[in-house]
Amino acid sequence: SGRALREVYLSQFEAIVAEAAPASVMCAYSTVNGEPACQNAALLANLKTDWAFPGFVTSDWYAAKSVEAASAGLDLEMPAGFNLGAPLGRAIARGTVPRERLDDMVRRVLTQMFRFGMFDGNPPGDATATVTTDAHAAVAREVAAKGTVLLKNSGAVLPVEPDTVGSIAVIGAGAGTAALTRGEGSAEVEAPYVVTPAQAIAERARADAMTATYAPGNRDPNLPIPAVPASAFPQGLGVEYFDNESLSGEPIHAAQMPAVAGAAMPPPDLATSGWSARYTGTILPPESGSYAFVLDADPALPSTMRLRIDGRVLVDSGGARSRSRVATVDLSGGEPVSLEIEYAETGTNGGGGPTLGWNLPTDTLEAEAVELAARSDVAVVFAGSPQGESEDLLTIGLPGDVDRLIAAVGAANPRTVVVLNTGSAVAMPWIDDVAAVVEAWYPGQEYGSAIASVLFGDVNPSGKLPVTFPRGLADVPASRPEQWPGTGGMVDYAEGLLVGYRWYDANGIAPLFPFGAGLSYTTFAFEALEIHREDSTVSVEARVTNVGSRTGAEIAQVYVGYPGSPGEPPRQLRGFERAELDRGEAQRVRFQLDETAFARWDEQTRAWLTETGEYRIMVGSSSVDLPLEGSVRIR
Repeated sequence: SGRALREVYLSQFEAIVAEAAPASVMCAYSTVNGEPACQNAALLANLKTDWAFPGFVTSDWYAAKSVEAASAGLDLEMPAGFNLGAPLGRAIARGTVPRERLDDMVRRVLTQMFRFGMFDGNPPGDATATVTTDAHAAVAREVAAKGTVLLKNSGAVLPVEPDTVGSIAVIGAGAGTAALTRGEGSAEVEAPYVVTPAQAIAERARADAMTATYAPGNRDPNLPIPAVPASAFPQGLGVEYFDNESLSGEPIHAAQMPAVAGAAMPPPDLATSGWSARYTGTILPPESGSYAFVLDADPALPSTMRLRIDGRVLVDSGGARSRSRVATVDLSGGEPVSLEIEYAETGTNGGGGPTLGWNLPTDTLEAEAVELAARSDVAVVFAGSPQGESEDLLTIGLPGDVDRLIAAVGAANPRTVVVLNTGSAVAMPWIDDVAAVVEAWYPGQEYGSAIASVLFGDVNPSGKLPVTFPRGLADVPASRPEQWPGTGGMVDYAEGLLVGYRWYDANGIAPLFPFGAGLSYTTFAFEALEIHREDSTVSVEARVTNVGSRTGAEIAQVYVGYPGSPGEPPRQLRGFERAELDRGEAQRVRFQLDETAFARWDEQTRAWLTETGEYRIMVGSSSVDLPLEGSVRIR
């Protein structure tokens, strides 16, 4: 809806244009209400007309769909020339795109180039040189530590104290060289070095006469898994190819192959509009234990896939574009089981095909880690999952056998801490089995130093969740198929304004961890709320006191609840302030709420309107922990 678009999805872009003065804004691949983003005149009018953005609009790679994008407001196409090259020249010659639009495109790009001195001469230096200084490293540590969120801390197991802890078990592939410090795709940044958690914790433990011992516990679940060898298929595999995407009708070709690898290309006579294949056979596990299977496909190809072993569906891409999908299953050595793979590609007649990989049982690694945890005073398990461009999440679970490892370590040591490296919310089926949970995100090259400073209490955690962590996918706002992954290429944003925490609040759904949540090694009290109307603004003040035993920082948050209209979110975040407090210290936090904090977008008039009525004002430490409440009347 127009209201959800303006109030939720575009609001951060509007703030960035107003406050950060960017040179360029990028338009995306997707369509918005049926119109591609890069030629969506209404969308780009918000940017250039309503917000008076003086910079230029550039397309994401191949996101420009036609020369009509120029008329809509696109200024720069990437890569160049497909639509805004010769086609634009012809359109200008015909008069379908005004020459003034071309002048505006050039003016916008050149203005920003002059603004940033790009015509002042070649910049000095070597673009390949490592320029990290000690000051840069210090900033990296500070940012990583401040962004870390303490989600659970039963029995005050953290921070690790030398008078109660003599030995620490550091567990998980993610604590060693497989540490997840960055995202994938465009989020990949090559660091000159990475301090791993295992290194930093061992060094910090020695400083307090403690010992820290590392055990991987499992193979890295995020690394490519080796292909299942032909020796595991003693009778080979049969494959049937279909001239459609639904595995329907009679196969047009059949073959035998020694293994399931993408190199086994489909026959050339398949339809260019799409094809599918079914692979069947018997797999012979060489030993007993838990196997991690992965069904992989080229993420650049639009494909779907499904894996069955012994009749059980282990992997199902669910209609979404495929990438590596991992699942675990217990098998007995020397006992054959049936295998079936279904694969389909859309709009292509070659270049793809699935690959089946496996990791052999990891019982030895897991058993060693559990034994180490049992004889240590504290166990710290590192776990994570990668995220990046070109794929959407089908699950919020951790990959491979990580959940099982965490549960086993938690059962062996009641003082188990889990440190997560994820890009968003993750399910925690083991939450009741562990004492503490820390979300460290993708923290960069100084990760080990930063997380050690938090675990040992050199830094008091103060990060807050920027997203809600649900208990499961059934609780999320987009839980119906028409919302995600969509039907017929269309995704319905039926949740409207109820995005994120608004959905959970409106529907009375208790999340695993709410938006804005984050614990500290000290405690804070909120008191003395004051609300004053001052012309077009509302001033909100509250006192925050550190009533605990350590210096720390609290992030005070203010939420506004609109007068009761149908479909209105119960409350919406309108500001936050960081208060750094010594133990016993109190500080007044102040919020100045202008008219935008109380306005809604009216789709009929295409203008911001403020309804007359009582608006609730709530202050606290998260979207559900709001001990202070008052109201103000807006006329």
